[in-house]
Amino acid sequence: MKTILLYFLIFVPKLIFGQLSLHTDEKETGYLLDNQKHGIWINYYPDSKKVYSEIEYYKGIPNGSFKSYWENGQLKDCGKRIDKNFIDTLKLFYPNGNLFYKAYYNENFKEEGEVCFYESDGKVSYSYLAKNGEFQKVTYKTSNPLLSIIDTSYSVVNCKDDFGKYGHWVNIGKDRPDLAYSFNNKI
Repeated sequence: MKTILLYFLIFVPKLIFGQLSLHTDEKETGYLLDNQKHGIWINYYPDSKKVYSEIEYYKGIPNGSFKSYWENGQLKDCGKRIDKNFIDTLKLFYPNGNLFYKAYYNENFKEEGEVCFYESDGKVSYSYLAKNGEFQKVTYKTSNPLLSIIDTSYSVVNCKDDFGKYGHWVNIGKDRPDLAYSFNNKI
């Protein structure tokens, strides 16, 4: 009887839930489930204890909420992902903490409703309406020459930064793949 009880207490949870272990080093901290990232992982800037990002994983795939921070501690971006795709509200921020981009992503992982770009002082510089990722109409446009070329052609994409971490870039212009901005920094 004790053997059966011991079996259920020790081995059955491992079969159902897998092997969960804590991983921690100077770069990141989080749990591994069967040697895959699982749950919230905290990443750090190199040579620093400053938090770079907090990313929720499910069996090795970024899935759930995420936040990343500028080195000055200000929020860089936040949102949710399902299988690496944005869903719900995505916000990108300038290093001074002011909003740069805000959009809602629907169940098809496409922009829906009003999409806004902001100046570093917090003022709206460009906004438009989208329906299932398709541009509908401009709702506000400033005289900023950078934003005047956006019109309907831009994308927000995932990429790796200098630290090997994933971030977001705003690529501007279908016919100008060379013109891309990471928040307010031209690449």
